[in-house]
Amino acid sequence: MAAAKAPLVVVTVFDKNDAAASFAMVQELRAAGIRAEAYVGGGKMGDQFKYADKRGAAIAVIEGGDERTRGEVTLKDLALGAELAKSVESRAEWVANREAQKSVRRADLVAEIKAMLKGRA
Repeated sequence: MAAAKAPLVVVTVFDKNDAAASFAMVQELRAAGIRAEAYVGGGKMGDQFKYADKRGAAIAVIEGGDERTRGEVTLKDLALGAELAKSVESRAEWVANREAQKSVRRADLVAEIKAMLKGRA
């Protein structure tokens, strides 16, 4: 699989003061052969997800203070989320349907992303 064709993972920057943690995750993902980049602009989470959508990212990684305290990251499957959104009729239904997002142990980041990306080109 060519690097340019591989699915992209965007690591969000929850707090600019903690940007180093996001860049460390990008390095870890790249070392495992996963195409990844960190969001480098200033902006709210919504802006970061819009950026990830524009880049055609498959997955967004979120690690805020709460996740870090629990030793977790949240993985948002952007492709699945977009597909599910097509069939959801209300915001309440969308919020109830959490298939496209899950929290995993930080130590399992690479393995979980590889599992989510399996079979995608």
